[in-house]
Amino acid sequence: LAFSPDGDLIALCNGYSSGSDVADSLCVVDTTTGIVSAPLRLQNADGSTLRGVEGLAFAAGGTLFGATSTVYPGGARLFLLDPDSGGATLVGAIRDGSANALPAGVTALTFTGATLHATTDAGRLIALDPATAIYQDIGPIGRPGAVQGLA
Repeated sequence: LAFSPDGDLIALCNGYSSGSDVADSLCVVDTTTGIVSAPLRLQNADGSTLRGVEGLAFAAGGTLFGATSTVYPGGARLFLLDPDSGGATLVGAIRDGSANALPAGVTALTFTGATLHATTDAGRLIALDPATAIYQDIGPIGRPGAVQGLA
């Protein structure tokens, strides 16, 4: 979940089915009624479905970011997401400064000022460069399992 700059509560609607396509989608949640809008399918520039998105975060300027689990060869990825069209633009594979892939999937995202923080399914907190997808490991979350949401 992430609030847009204009106050809309945006959610990931994983597993939304439209015909034979089971897609990751964006939905707007009505915070008064709880009713979810019709899902907006997330898609790559070539029109293929974007899958495995597990974290959403809006930057201060209103740009929406999404990060994936490890469904892609080579590991987790960071994307720019268009909340109006569902379009996804790859920022990059999430890598450390030596170009090594993040050895886990991302489970949550949030911005703290200009810093994009993420948690992984390996139980770690990392900082991501939103322009390059390069990460720095901050450390373990201190409990077994993974954190599924950040705010």
